[in-house]
Amino acid sequence: YTCELAGPTGGFASKPCESPFEIVTPGTSALGSGTAEFTLKVTATDSTGSRDTTPAVFAFTVLSPPDTALTASLGSGLSAPTSGALLNANAITLEFKGVTQGSTFVCKLDSPAGTGTYAACTTPFTASPTQDGAYTFSVAAIDAAKKEDASPAVFKWTSDLTAPPVAISSQPSAVSNSTSASFAFSSADTGATFQCKLDQPNSAGSLASCTSPSAQTLSKGEGGYTFTVQATDTAGNSATTSYGWTLDTTAPSATISSSPSSVSGSTSATFAFSSTDTSAGACDFARDLISS
Repeated sequence: YTCELAGPTGGFASKPCESPFEIVTPGTSALGSGTAEFTLKVTATDSTGSRDTTPAVFAFTVLSPPDTALTASLGSGLSAPTSGALLNANAITLEFKGVTQGSTFVCKLDSPAGTGTYAACTTPFTASPTQDGAYTFSVAAIDAAKKEDASPAVFKWTSDLTAPPVAISSQPSAVSNSTSASFAFSSADTGATFQCKLDQPNSAGSLASCTSPSAQTLSKGEGGYTFTVQATDTAGNSATTSYGWTLDTTAPSATISSSPSSVSGSTSATFAFSSTDTSAGACDFARDLISS
């Protein structure tokens, strides 16, 4: 017998061969690497030297070792995350492909709830985290020869879906006559940053970076004011809290409506009085009048 191998790499011209004939011995790369088509031609010659005019032909394809490529995205307009990122997304789209056409895939998702198991999957795969914690998505391509990628592609992330708590611990009285106010605030999330705004009568504020304590100037006169602070954690979750109070800088007017005669022989006297400020009354009446 003589054998001849035709292909893009690793082929050879006609040479003596015996059955069984091994083209690639373990540990060699006679067929090269990558996906390629080959044709083996075997010709028989009898003892008289007559050659077979219709050699036996066998065509076969050598596939590249299966390999898997994986990318992740968070949705339109958002930057693609990198493996190991801290994410607050409740939907993560994972797209994958094999190096050989016609690959199929198996996937698994490890989450804070436990370790997943590999199962058939298709691209794209959407992961919907519902708990804070570490996640790992793994995917392996399987080629047409049913060989599975021995080193699956992996994407890891830490999910943080919880907004940071934020609290105001120091603020003005519910009704104040001061045109300045100071607020102290904090969050149990030590990595949180803050933005603050002050809404004044007929004037809405806008959030801007701030730290505690935050001093505010009340410049729009009497009326209702609202201070808002927003905390944002390192994953991008945000929460807000607000405090509202009233600025009153007008002294209450007092009127005595009943009194003794200008000259009286009585050793007791009764007075009736009132104010246009309905918040003044009894001892508060005098205190509001004095403090204003």
